[in-house]
Amino acid sequence: MPVADVARRTVADALAATQLGDLDAAALQTAGIPSEEVRRIRAEAVAVAAAPIDAGLQQWLLEARPAPSAGLPPAFVARLAAQPRAGATCPGRGRLVLEPPEDHAEHCAIVAISGVILAPVWGARVETVFLAALAHHLHNALLPDAGFAGEVLLGEWLQPAMARATTLALDDLSPARARRSRRPVASCRMRRRPRVVPSTRRIRSTGCCRSSTICAPRGPAWTSSCRRWNWFMPGR
Repeated sequence: MPVADVARRTVADALAATQLGDLDAAALQTAGIPSEEVRRIRAEAVAVAAAPIDAGLQQWLLEARPAPSAGLPPAFVARLAAQPRAGATCPGRGRLVLEPPEDHAEHCAIVAISGVILAPVWGARVETVFLAALAHHLHNALLPDAGFAGEVLLGEWLQPAMARATTLALDDLSPARARRSRRPVASCRMRRRPRVVPSTRRIRSTGCCRSSTICAPRGPAWTSSCRRWNWFMPGR
């Protein structure tokens, strides 16, 4: 099944769930609602949820069709689902634990859905955004999430360890699917300069913070792993 079709069905289902909760198509049909009515109800739910987004994307989502059974997911999906996210960490400071912890599988799914919704803003290809988002934590199928603080301690070994762990996860796929996934996975290694907000003394970043006042003095080993929002600016 083409990646774009999987993305469309996944995002449409997620938008419908914002209105219907766990009332998915299977539950509604089991309750005796005819298939045509189920499709109408779910399309209406998608339309309500999609009202604020790009008009072209909204129409594309409304054309989503039920997906055929995809069979069992790759083995790394279960490992990601069993792997909790680290929470907010920073070298030299205590860990902020979030309860209940988000797991890496649901995190990647939410990032993929959000990425598709935002893709028109950046002129990005939906297929690339969706697949890259799903794959951006493949290394955590092997490596437990130690957070920013733990990654800093790995220093120069962080990137090769992540690359090796990602390769091992991709080995769960067929050779053709693994080859197709490598380019979006590689795009996850891109870095962006952060935007420093002086009034709050926070760094807002989706990439490394090598230009920030907290990381720059500590060198490449410190900055190479910063891929998330850093809320730990000195003086807060």
